[in-house]
Amino acid sequence: MTAEAHTADPGPDGLAMLALGLRTRLRAVMVEQALAGRVAPPPDPGGRPPSLLPAVFASAPVLRGAARIWRQPGASGGLEWRLYLRPEADAAAPFRYAGAIPHDLPAEAFVDAAFRLLLGRPADPETQAIDGARLTSFAAREALVARLAGSAEAARGQMLRLLVLAVMPPAAG
Repeated sequence: MTAEAHTADPGPDGLAMLALGLRTRLRAVMVEQALAGRVAPPPDPGGRPPSLLPAVFASAPVLRGAARIWRQPGASGGLEWRLYLRPEADAAAPFRYAGAIPHDLPAEAFVDAAFRLLLGRPADPETQAIDGARLTSFAAREALVARLAGSAEAARGQMLRLLVLAVMPPAAG
């Protein structure tokens, strides 16, 4: 290869592809580190169990992308979606609390909170508006959470996601 080949202008398409490849690799590393707890400490569970044993949730339905949904028996009233994570490769590891979304948030706020918790990014405005308009029932909110948790984007983190619909803990104070 000549010196000219190293200094040749790759053109806008070449630079765009290089930038996209670097962005993709950086995101994968950041997601992996965040999920492994190396970037930020786990959130304070605030009255929620900080971890859950896998055997309890063996009967929870499995969604696409290594996600499960489990409903707390008898849950009614102030409900929330809790996300617990564990490495896919370690079946004996407990699920660790990663965050929660109140079930009764206004529709567009619920969409954004679900994207942030399950995908680690905000919903784009168009998706937020479209999905927000669809959230007219309990089933629609559950379907959104299931869709995001079972998505290919969520599965990139190589973590098993357990979504628990549970009663919100009492407010402190």
